[in-house]
Amino acid sequence: MQKARVILCEKNGTWAVALRRELSLWAIRVYETRSHGQCLEEAALSPHSFIAVEVMLDSVESSHRFVARLRGEFPSSSVVILGTPDTEPYEFALREAGAIFATFSPRRLSNVATLAHRHLTSVAESASSIRDSVFENLPWGETY
Repeated sequence: MQKARVILCEKNGTWAVALRRELSLWAIRVYETRSHGQCLEEAALSPHSFIAVEVMLDSVESSHRFVARLRGEFPSSSVVILGTPDTEPYEFALREAGAIFATFSPRRLSNVATLAHRHLTSVAESASSIRDSVFENLPWGETY
C-alpha cells in the first residue's frame, strides 16, 4: 500500500493544469486518471487518498454512484467534485453521496488545494503518530 496521494479523475486534463498550479505551493503531485475504473485502481493502491472527480451534466447520475462507491470502499479517503456550471444544482446530491466539497470552475481551486493539503497532512501524521504515541505513553519512555 502506498502513501496517500491526490488522484484526479477527469476526461481531458483541464482540471489537472489548474489543480497542479494550486498545489505547487506544497509540491504535491497529481495522479491523473481518465475513467472511473482507473480511478478505482489508483484508490486501491492508496486507499487514504484525496480524490477529485470531474462531473459533467451527462454523467451526474453515474458520478453520484461513483462517489458513493469511493466513500464506501475507501472510507478514509476524501472526495471532492469538480463540476461544470450546469452541474451546480446537483451539488447537494453529490455531497450526500459523500463528497466533502464541490467547485464549478477551474479558476476556483484554491479551496480544493487547501483541503488536499490538509487531508494528506492529517493522513501522514496519523500514520506516523500511532507508533510514536505508543512509545510516548510507555512508563519508561523510548528505548528502541
